[in-house]
Amino acid sequence: MMVGSKAKAEETAEIQSPSVYLHSVRQASLQTTKALTIYFTGPLFSSSSNLKLDPSIQWDTLQSFLGKIYGEAVRTAQSLGRVLWDIDVLFEGLGEVSTLPDTTQVGSKRAESSEKQTSWDVLFRVENDDQPVPPQIPINPSSTQIITLPFSSLSLSATPESQSTTSTDCSTTFPVVALGGSFDHLHAGHKILLTMAALITSRKLIVGVSDDPLLTKKAYANQLEPLSLRLALVHRFLRRVNPKLDYDVVPIGDVYGPTAVDADIQALVLSWETVAGGKAVDDKRAERGLPGLKTFIIGVLSHTTDEDLGEGIGEEDGKKMKEAKMSSTFIREWIEHHPDESDSA
Repeated sequence: MMVGSKAKAEETAEIQSPSVYLHSVRQASLQTTKALTIYFTGPLFSSSSNLKLDPSIQWDTLQSFLGKIYGEAVRTAQSLGRVLWDIDVLFEGLGEVSTLPDTTQVGSKRAESSEKQTSWDVLFRVENDDQPVPPQIPINPSSTQIITLPFSSLSLSATPESQSTTSTDCSTTFPVVALGGSFDHLHAGHKILLTMAALITSRKLIVGVSDDPLLTKKAYANQLEPLSLRLALVHRFLRRVNPKLDYDVVPIGDVYGPTAVDADIQALVLSWETVAGGKAVDDKRAERGLPGLKTFIIGVLSHTTDEDLGEGIGEEDGKKMKEAKMSSTFIREWIEHHPDESDSA
């Protein structure tokens, strides 16, 4: 699904009020059976534009935007029983849409012999989007079906009051950023966390993935994905988010991981539930004479029950996103009770 806007002012308003996109996202989700990539284009996201979203300044705005878009797609998919459906949200200038999502998970029960797709089956476009299809979007003129979806533009006079979503200065990013989690059955909550971390990174993103022994007490532990698969799926998703960055996706056996010893790390991305862990990291670094880290908290991931990442979704968005059950625990429980469906998903 490609979503573009032709006016900078309109796009700025729509980032602040993503509800204008939700009907289109819902319609595209209803017509998709395996994987949906939602690709946002326009002046705020184009790598050639001087008008930019500054991820570190617009932290709350961007994570709320991602939460609403992912939440709508996930809720729709789950209403159709598609719990293991693959959904990615990417931005022009960063996202690698020329690399299609692999609908057969590496090393999983899904058929690994399936032929890899080379083009999108269907391209959904919102009406009144007159931008040409970017050359990096893999469409086949003879086989890709193009469907136009209705879209209601936001009245600029109704734009909500909030902090500015644009900056004419260079974006505030950090050379090396770190985060951690279990990343079991990679879902939309994980993807929001990973995307936001990538958006504030200019060179390398370090992702610590909990080693298997740390997860033995999880609910439905028999349905946990092996470490090798979790590492591979995190790396593959990040390559879609921004293929220009270096990614160090590594196993961790404690709360610290590389953050305790790597002097090059400048920033740490946390959820509200892992703030205490962030404090422990800074204390450990201080003991070793390393500088403290700038912390960024994913507030849209809070107040839920996913203990696997300490993630969730916060209050206002949380009510709707909880319905989407963005939780590794929920996914493992679903697989436990739907073994036949999960094998063929």
